[in-house]
Amino acid sequence: MSEDIQRVLAKKKAEPIRLAMCRKDLLHFARYMFEEEYETPLLESWYHTLLCKALEKVASGEVTRLIINVPPAYGKTEFAVRQFASWFLGNANKKRIIYTSYSDDLATKTPAEVKELIKSASYKKVFPDIDLGRKTADKEWYLESKGGMFSTTVG
Repeated sequence: MSEDIQRVLAKKKAEPIRLAMCRKDLLHFARYMFEEEYETPLLESWYHTLLCKALEKVASGEVTRLIINVPPAYGKTEFAVRQFASWFLGNANKKRIIYTSYSDDLATKTPAEVKELIKSASYKKVFPDIDLGRKTADKEWYLESKGGMFSTTVG
C-alpha cells in the first residue's frame, strides 16, 4: 500500500477516538474546530491549556467564579465564549448560557458565531444529537433540548 493510502486509513481509524476526545476535552475540541472550521491549525500556547482546564472546571461545577485576565488578542473570546460555549452546550444541552459584553456589537456578533459553529458539519460530527431549536435570533437562541444562549450588554 502506498503511504498516502496508509495515512488516509490511519486517519479514518483514529477519527472516532479523536471525536470522543473532543467531547471530553475542550482543548482537543478547539484544535479540531480550528482545523475543520477555520481551516488552520490552532497556534496554542501554555496559557491556552490552563484556560481550557479552568473552563472545564466551570463546566463541571467545580469552579463557580472565574476571572480571565490576559491581554487583548490572546484568545479570551475565542476560548471562553466561542469554543467553550459550543463545547459546553454539546455536553450539557439543557443548560443556558448568559453572555454579557461591554459593546452591543460583540453581544450580537459573538453568540451568532457560536450558533454558526453549532450549525456546522464539523460540530455535528462531534455532537450529532445537538440541533438548534426554532428561536434562532443572534442575541437569543435555543437548542431543541431547551438549552441555549442569551446575550446582552452591561449597559
